Amino acid sequence: MKRGTLLNIVLLIVFIVLLFTYIARSGRYPIALVHGDWITSRSFRHDYNIYNYYYQKATQINRLTIADNNSFQKQIGREGFNRIIENTLIDRALKDLNDPATNQAVKDKINKDLNNADVVKLENILQGVSKKDFIRIILEPEAKKEALSAYLLHQEQGSEPIDNWLSKTKRAARIIIFSDTYDWDGEKVILKSGS
Repeated sequence: MKRGTLLNIVLLIVFIVLLFTYIARSGRYPIALVHGDWITSRSFRHDYNIYNYYYQKATQINRLTIADNNSFQKQIGREGFNRIIENTLIDRALKDLNDPATNQAVKDKINKDLNNADVVKLENILQGVSKKDFIRIILEPEAKKEALSAYLLHQEQGSEPIDNWLSKTKRAARIIIFSDTYDWDGEKVILKSGS
């Protein structure tokens, strides 16, 4: 084997190792595939931290005691994973529709919610969560779900309610979770046995 070829192979191996190290450390590796869209560990952890923060604040305000145990944390992760999957499927549907009126309805709903007294109170409860994250994780998914629901009911006469559509879409979607804690049962995220 020529010396130049061997050097190229060694450089390629070093590059691949460095690339995988960067991906692993930055959390940019996939933890789920939802109908062709990747969910990265980094985005899941970010959203999970906000959901966890919300539950902690809610329990403080309501003076509830929640065991700060691993099982509860996994349940929050499971619920967060379910939300992320639903949001991904709704985003895909809205992207496929590419309907300007529906996109405007999402923006209008978010702007309206930002001025709603209950939403302002919730935003104050979640001090420490940036406004951008608050909109992206709390307001935007609900606005998109509502806009898709209105579109389905208006454009497709006799269409089922959004929850039925979501249930049917989740069953039909190709969803793969790369985790030793969570799994997909065809309708929702579940904890793997032994987790």
